[in-house]
Amino acid sequence: MKRKTQLIVAAAILLIVAGVFGGAVYAQTPTPVKRGNIFSELVDFISQKLGLKKEQVQTVVNEFQTQKRQAMQKNAQVREQSRFDGLVKSGKITEAQKTAILAELKALQEKYNPANLKDQTPAERKTQTEKMGEELNTWAKAQGIDPSLIMPGFGGRGAGVGRGFGGRLGGKRPTPTP
Repeated sequence: MKRKTQLIVAAAILLIVAGVFGGAVYAQTPTPVKRGNIFSELVDFISQKLGLKKEQVQTVVNEFQTQKRQAMQKNAQVREQSRFDGLVKSGKITEAQKTAILAELKALQEKYNPANLKDQTPAERKTQTEKMGEELNTWAKAQGIDPSLIMPGFGGRGAGVGRGFGGRLGGKRPTPTP
């Protein structure tokens, strides 16, 4: 049991370090580093260093990633629920509209499953995201709801589809300097 705990702690620390280091390398590398490659190399490294089977380490890494993803999704849902509760409280939407919005967002998430985006090119992901935004805008307007209240950006405020973070970059990413 103690060995398993040590493995989990070591894997978590190495994943965090690899994420930070990988992000720095990615930002300075002209050709992008594939994300899966870093984790497979990390699994190899941990298994060799600790004398464990690669499959055991991969299982722990997969569990860690799944737990982090689930926690992030839960936090996002809590923040979204809180934001819509605030909109109801401030009178910008009704309770019935909030319920309808949450149902529509869930339906769109199932239709445009984010898990399918990972196998698409950046252009395909952008097209898919724009299509979802247009569909959400159309639905919101048909319901008499300001689209910017549902997802800031899709209604003309915030980042928006293809406009870059906060709309400041005009959809263009800065070119890394050598």
